[in-house]
Amino acid sequence: MISVDGLISGFDTTDIINQLLEIRKKPLALVQAQTDNATAKQTAYSKVIANLLGLQTTAAKLGSSDLFNRGKVTSSNESVIVASSSTGVTNGSYTFRALRLAKASQFASKGFATRDETPIGAGTLTVEVGSGHVERTTDLESLNGGRGVERGKITIT
Repeated sequence: MISVDGLISGFDTTDIINQLLEIRKKPLALVQAQTDNATAKQTAYSKVIANLLGLQTTAAKLGSSDLFNRGKVTSSNESVIVASSSTGVTNGSYTFRALRLAKASQFASKGFATRDETPIGAGTLTVEVGSGHVERTTDLESLNGGRGVERGKITIT
């Protein structure tokens, strides 16, 4: 490598130029340090605000009388009956006795003359088993492998 620094003057011009460039970079470095400091402060303030909002929410819950009016409800046998409560429940001990146990049932209708016009009477019929759904019309002829269903007798199991 050939160097021509200070040929006439004897000064190391490369070193002088590098030092001048470093001096020019110092204000930029100071501004960057100030920016980093401001960003760190902003992040810290944001965390404080978030924590204060959480504290405010929790403190508001403490001001509610519902928190202190809740009773503890338990069941002696969760497999038979599950207990729960709401506000305003009277303290005490309660005993429940089953009047009848559920059992499998079958009902048969007497049939209908027409699908759309025969009235079936007043009232409500609700059948709920598991998560089954009745969502579409099925022709009776398509049931039982295409053999259909005898009129007057439908068994739902």
